[in-house]
Amino acid sequence: MLRLFFSSFIAVTVLVCLVSAQSEPTAADGPIATLGFDEILVLPVGPKGWELTEKARALDGRRVQLTGHMVRELNPDPDLFLVAASPVTTYACESLAASDVPPNAVQVMLAPRPGLGVTWRPQQLTVIGRLELGHREERDGRVSHVRLVAEQVLAADTGEPVDLHLPLARRALGSTSRP
Repeated sequence: MLRLFFSSFIAVTVLVCLVSAQSEPTAADGPIATLGFDEILVLPVGPKGWELTEKARALDGRRVQLTGHMVRELNPDPDLFLVAASPVTTYACESLAASDVPPNAVQVMLAPRPGLGVTWRPQQLTVIGRLELGHREERDGRVSHVRLVAEQVLAADTGEPVDLHLPLARRALGSTSRP
């Protein structure tokens, strides 16, 4: 009976840790593959247009880490941001910004946090999460083909967690400083 209790306790503890949005990824969550921006699209572009690489297709649905720069957008979505290989700023509104963004930029989806929105960070970031591939229209009207459902965002230089959320009122004022 005691053995059953401890087995149940351990199973519930593991489940709670996996469900928690703030938990750090561990080896128990599965291996984390590294994906580079040069490994997303086949280059040079062929007669069929942009095509995903074999590596990207093989990692669809799996945990990956991707290191890059947050795309600075005029009207960012509260729970989404783009990450690109090099710093990019878009000055256009809505879908017009697409011409400013490299084709291998990745849409990053964060867990929603009511009253908070994503704020731009200038430093290089490493995003760890589950890779999703395929054509999908996002809430902001853009169409994404490569998405990363973020489990964790880290400063690339230190490996320390980075909280990209600020209260929406502060974010609207353009603040990137922490309280």
